[in-house]
Amino acid sequence: MNVDSYREAMTTSKPATDAAADRTSKAALIRTGKRIEGIEWLFELDEDPDFPLTSAESKEERRKAALMKGFLWHASVVMVDELFEDLAALAKGNDPEDTMVISTLPERYQDDYTALFVRKFLVTTVEVTARLTSGWTPLASTAQELAFNLLLASAAALPEQYGIDFEPGWTEILADSLFEDSDFGFLFDEVPLLGSEPPAQWFRPFNSTRHSSPYAEDL
Repeated sequence: MNVDSYREAMTTSKPATDAAADRTSKAALIRTGKRIEGIEWLFELDEDPDFPLTSAESKEERRKAALMKGFLWHASVVMVDELFEDLAALAKGNDPEDTMVISTLPERYQDDYTALFVRKFLVTTVEVTARLTSGWTPLASTAQELAFNLLLASAAALPEQYGIDFEPGWTEILADSLFEDSDFGFLFDEVPLLGSEPPAQWFRPFNSTRHSSPYAEDL
């Protein structure tokens, strides 16, 4: 399963319980969206018409901004939950291709997606989602870039999933603003680039000024 398949699965799936549906009502999305303070600067008024995402002068625009952030909050919760489920699935002997999140990572590396890898990727995902609330810092590793890419794919599917009329392309604006480059996308190519790092190296920080948690970074 690739990222597009993950987005499609997120779009067609439905909440399993009334409680899950309530968490993603418009009111709940707006309420939780207000807690996404780490990227608040993206939603502030700016002279550039293409940046930021919304105008703080408009009540409707402020509501739209809160919904966007609510989608990110909910997608963060769902993705971490699904990674725990992926870990349990691997423990039962299932293949990586039968998992929910790990199956959307570059397919040619599936033999490397061990239980240890999933634990590291789960910790990495938590690190990335924490940036949304505590303050955004540049993504530190390839694994963090992959995690955030999947998070955006999940968030992009939520408006349609819950019947909310929402403009497309908002996650692409986030990606353009928060990714330094899209080099990680080459990992999804069928033919690997010469010198491509194996998955175990994806958790290594890009340089000495970037940091991951000890668990994720420990090789």
